[in-house]
Amino acid sequence: MRLAEIKKELKEKDKFEKLSKKNKIALEQAWYIDAKKECEKCGRTENLTIDHIISKNIIRSFGVDIDKHFDENDLRILCFSCNQFKGNQLDFSTPKTKQLLLKYLEKV
Repeated sequence: MRLAEIKKELKEKDKFEKLSKKNKIALEQAWYIDAKKECEKCGRTENLTIDHIISKNIIRSFGVDIDKHFDENDLRILCFSCNQFKGNQLDFSTPKTKQLLLKYLEKV
């Protein structure tokens, strides 16, 4: 069963809203990967991962509660290699980096 079908079934049965926040986020991330299908940096289609454009460690270092201020615009799809290469660094070659960083800094 495709992820979109699972999402539709959960919503039809009003089960999606009953999931914990972490489970909702995990499902949304899986749907996001399923929709994108390739690394945003190199175009690979295997070993895809979710990357936080502003890493969770950086957000936490500002004292911002990542669960409370989660922004799905902070997500992108990278293959495992590109994600490992980026690590916990800021990637200013991504246009969203500056605007997301400023948005999180407003929360401080």
